[in-house]
Amino acid sequence: MEFHLALIQINRHKNRILLLFILLMHTNLVYSNEIRYSQGVNIINDEEVLELRKIQRKYDYDKTFQNLNREMSLHSARVWTYKNKKNELEEIKNYLSESVISIDSTSEKTKMDELLLAINEKSKIEKDLNKFSDLDSKEDEIKSKYSNLEKAKKKLNIEKRGLLSKIIERIHSEINGTSVSGNYYGAVNCNKNSSIMKCIEKNEFDVKNRIINDNLFLTEDSIFSKFDITGANLNLDGSLSFNILFSASANFSNKIYKSLNQKLGFELIKISLKSNVPAEWYIDGKLFGKGEQLEAEVPSGSHGIYATYKGKAKSSVEEIYKPVVLRYILDK
Repeated sequence: MEFHLALIQINRHKNRILLLFILLMHTNLVYSNEIRYSQGVNIINDEEVLELRKIQRKYDYDKTFQNLNREMSLHSARVWTYKNKKNELEEIKNYLSESVISIDSTSEKTKMDELLLAINEKSKIEKDLNKFSDLDSKEDEIKSKYSNLEKAKKKLNIEKRGLLSKIIERIHSEINGTSVSGNYYGAVNCNKNSSIMKCIEKNEFDVKNRIINDNLFLTEDSIFSKFDITGANLNLDGSLSFNILFSASANFSNKIYKSLNQKLGFELIKISLKSNVPAEWYIDGKLFGKGEQLEAEVPSGSHGIYATYKGKAKSSVEEIYKPVVLRYILDK
């Protein structure tokens, strides 16, 4: 009896070990999506990263953006002050015109005093307005500086385009005649009465497309030299999970090109511009639009963002590498 109980305990222990082994095997199956390349191909290698940084340092214009944004803020404040003083001057002129028509020798002293005050104020405002005679030339100067900055950005992009061409040429050379291999785990829904092999054969095209979509170096033109099922499990509800060992010819894909565009700052990225007032928005010195909320697309990289409303302004230099919401709260 004791021997029988001991045997049962041993069997239970063996079953636990077997169950643990099965779970471990299943876990390895689930997390075995490894992709191995026959050659160590990098989208952008260390040497190219250093060259990109060298180019970016050569055309480092963040401080220039900050200085220009500051100049724009001061200029906008002066323009607003000038417009207000012009309006005040027009009001005083209208007041004087009406007062002169109605005045005579019997007019009260108070009215005469008010008239003299208005004349003095008119003279003062006219002198103040002379201080703003450089507004047009200052605006032209700021526009010229932004134009020079735009030219510098074009030179930067030309050099980055040259680097992009070199990277593409290298990748083409490195992947020529190579293959991509790895384990792919996936799942599909099958007919309950279908066999594992029939189910995978039926879904082979879709499975290969999934593998292609998941890999930078595979395209629709890639040829699969290996597509072996190394594990599969078909549940009673018809859901099939599987593990496939594959190998396919490497190709230069649009996914690689898109990734390179992103890394080198050629990808257009959406940004949201929000304010509590209908502000005028400038991007890199150019008027983009007016409103409390605007949507824009800019190339990834540094950009000078500027918002102004009734002489009040806020600005920043933003490193844009992903969609972002920029909120500027301006005094009303």
